[in-house]
Amino acid sequence: MSEYISIIDITFVGPNVITTAKYEDSNIRFEKSSVNIVKEVDEKLIAVNLIPFRKIKCKTLSRRFCSRIVEVPLIIEEPGDDVTVWMKFYAKRKYIDRMLKDFNEKLREYRKRMKQKRSSSGLKKRIFSTFGKASEERPSLLLLDLPIDILLAITKQLDTETRMIVRKVSPAFRDIIDYQGSGVKTMKIGKDCITIDWKRIEYREGVHCSCLIIYQGHIKTKIYESPQSLMFQDLSILLKSPRIRLSWLDLAPISCTSYNWTGVDVNSIVKILEPIKSRHIERVYFQDINYAEVVLILQKFKAGFLREISLDSEQINGWSIPQIGGMVHLEQWKRAQHLKIHSFVNLDPLINHISHFHTIQLLCQSMSKLQMLKWKEIINTSKTLVKCVLRGNANFAGLARVFDPAFEQAYGNISYVSADEFNCTIRFMPENFCIMKLK
Repeated sequence: MSEYISIIDITFVGPNVITTAKYEDSNIRFEKSSVNIVKEVDEKLIAVNLIPFRKIKCKTLSRRFCSRIVEVPLIIEEPGDDVTVWMKFYAKRKYIDRMLKDFNEKLREYRKRMKQKRSSSGLKKRIFSTFGKASEERPSLLLLDLPIDILLAITKQLDTETRMIVRKVSPAFRDIIDYQGSGVKTMKIGKDCITIDWKRIEYREGVHCSCLIIYQGHIKTKIYESPQSLMFQDLSILLKSPRIRLSWLDLAPISCTSYNWTGVDVNSIVKILEPIKSRHIERVYFQDINYAEVVLILQKFKAGFLREISLDSEQINGWSIPQIGGMVHLEQWKRAQHLKIHSFVNLDPLINHISHFHTIQLLCQSMSKLQMLKWKEIINTSKTLVKCVLRGNANFAGLARVFDPAFEQAYGNISYVSADEFNCTIRFMPENFCIMKLK
């Protein structure tokens, strides 16, 4: 690693925008195909991929006379997209000259290596066209010449990160990975981050229409991109294949600050899920998403494969209890086995649609006498319910007396035999009520 620089200003000059960035206490590192800025943060070296050599238009670089500014013209991607990078170094000129010498040496090596690669390929084609197939001692086989079953067996062993790298190799590998799936098992979607199999990817706003992508201590900069658009592009690739099987999906797209609530449009998530009729999601957790939007997302999941629904709804003004809505009529709801609601919920429209669950966890603010009788009916008639846990400020002592009128204590244990002759154990305290069926 070269250690010439203490401070460097980077300016990207494009057709419509100028983007600047400043790096302090940084070093320059020349790789085989790019120049990177390396900065130590929390005893870790974070590399920012600054300029790939293939993008540099000129053969050599030099600084202006009596100046510390190095101007780097980049290859035009599209007509009118001429971009130039200005690098201003706060160091002695002799150190800058030494850095430029190393820079140009690496650049020449890269161009020579690319030229040899192209010339060897061209020579092979000329020999083949002149002398025919007999000129080749032995035809070389490519990885893609393997049977598709073997390729699928190989890529199936790769983790998600490696699959995404292989996907960029060629259109053929992209099709293979998209067919087989990204291999993601668990995913959490936040306002500006994705957690994939417990590995976090952050998308942060950079300076002047740029985005910083942070993954495992590495930072990558994207120019002319917004964090949310990049995040949803990556999500669409990860969830593109109909073969994806997620054991856990956590949707928490809203972030609370001390001043206001900010979040992404849930409709963007719905659009990503839309191309495939039924997504295979085993467990889903909705946090701070209103129930009307939950209904839109639940419809995209495969009924029967979805086993657990967890809800933690946003409460307007912190007091009003939201209605459960029409999700209780969805086939996904009717065929799920486990229900968890971590925020206060109105029992009236809900209590008539939960007897099919195996386990239930609810947060109750109040409970009427009629609702208590309904709970007893559910315990007596449900053929699937094994455990029910109620928490909150409801009258759980009154609910216990519905099962045993002679019980007068404020908390304790009760034994109860249901109508279908199952032994039940009831344990309750002032803020907790639990009933379990014992076979």
